Amino acid sequence: KKYPSKHTKLFCTSCHAKHKQVPPCLVCHRPHTSEMVNKDCLVCHPAHQPLTITYGPDMPSKFCAPCHQKYYDTLLSTDTKHSKLACVFCHKEKHKMIPECQLCHGSPHPQAMLQKFPKCNMCHISAHSLGKEVKK
Repeated sequence: KKYPSKHTKLFCTSCHAKHKQVPPCLVCHRPHTSEMVNKDCLVCHPAHQPLTITYGPDMPSKFCAPCHQKYYDTLLSTDTKHSKLACVFCHKEKHKMIPECQLCHGSPHPQAMLQKFPKCNMCHISAHSLGKEVKK
């Protein structure tokens, strides 16, 4: 009850028919991708906290894609250094954390330019495309 979700409305025995029985997530839930297996579900979704998204530094970006398809597609459709990085390289603190560009890049532009364009994506569009042409 501390982590409300659709699971909160179920009885414990809805999932655990026998004592210590742990059913596979995929008995009730569809996988996000065709390659996903039950152990992949638990990497992001703790069983009793399914809406708490967690992940480690080795999370493959293809597991982020089903929920963040637009950003994933944009990232892969450009030929930038960012497109070679896993999502968790930048979004490593916690789910939905958006890092400041300066954490990795410092302040690469002159102060006068930064006064006129204080936000990186005023010129670079987004960290996922950097204003580059999308590959066709």
